[in-house]
Amino acid sequence: MTEDAPLLAFASVRKEFRLSSTGATVLAIEDVSFALRAGEFVSVVGPSGCGKTTLLRMAAGMVPPTTGNLRFGAGDQRGSTGFVFQYASLFPWRTIEQNVSYGLELAQNRRRANLAGAAAHTRVHELLDLVGLTDFAKFYPREISGGMQQRCNLARALAIQPELLLMDEPFSALDAQTREELQLELTRITSALGTTVLFITHDIREAAFLSDRVVVLSSRPSHVVEVVDVPAPRPRAFDYQVSAEFNGIMRHLFELVHSPVHSS
Repeated sequence: MTEDAPLLAFASVRKEFRLSSTGATVLAIEDVSFALRAGEFVSVVGPSGCGKTTLLRMAAGMVPPTTGNLRFGAGDQRGSTGFVFQYASLFPWRTIEQNVSYGLELAQNRRRANLAGAAAHTRVHELLDLVGLTDFAKFYPREISGGMQQRCNLARALAIQPELLLMDEPFSALDAQTREELQLELTRITSALGTTVLFITHDIREAAFLSDRVVVLSSRPSHVVEVVDVPAPRPRAFDYQVSAEFNGIMRHLFELVHSPVHSS
C-alpha cells in the first residue's frame, strides 16, 4: 500500500436515529474511525445491530453521519461506488448480459463513462468472463442459481470500474459450498483488478480470509474495538485457512467479537 491519503476515512463518526413512533433518539454508532487505502480489502465485523450496514450506507452517501465526517481521497471528492447487496436484486426481465450492462448505462447517464456500443459490449463480456458467466449471458435470473446471480450482481457493480466497492453480506444467503466458491472468486477478482473493498459480514472466518484488515466493532452504541491485520498477501488459496497464522487470527477475532466487554 502507498502512504498517500486514504481512499475513504471515517473520522469520529457518530450516528443517531429518531424513532418516528415515539420521537425517542437511539444512538447506533458512538465513535468510529478507520480508513481504507486504495486497493485494500477491509471487512467490518461485530455483534448484530452494531451499525455495520449503517457505515456502509454512509460510505455510499445514502445516509449522513450525525457528527463526525467521511473523507474521500486527497481531494475529498466522492468517487464512483459500486454496491453489492445481500440478495442479487437483478432485474428479472433482463438477461444476465443485460443486467451487467445496466451498470454501464447508469454510468453513462451520470457521465462517468462514455462507451460506444461496441466498447460497452466488450466490457460486459469481459466481466462475464471474469465472473465465469460467459455461457449464461442470454439466460434470465430465474434460470440460474443463487450463486450465479451473485456473480452477475458483482459483475454489474464492477462494470463502472468503481473506485470503491461496497458489499453488504453478499454471500450470507448462499449454501456453504457456493459461499466458499464465491469467496475464492471474490479474492481473485478484486486482487486482479486492484479494487478497494469495504465488506460487511457476520462471519469472522470469511472476514479473515478475504481481508487485508478486519475492523471489529463493539455492540451498540458501537466504537472500534480493534483493527486486526491479516498479513498474508492476496489472493489466498483456500488452504490458508488451516495455517497456524490464520487460526491465530481467528482466535483473536473470536475473542474480540465475543468478549462480554464488547458484545453486551
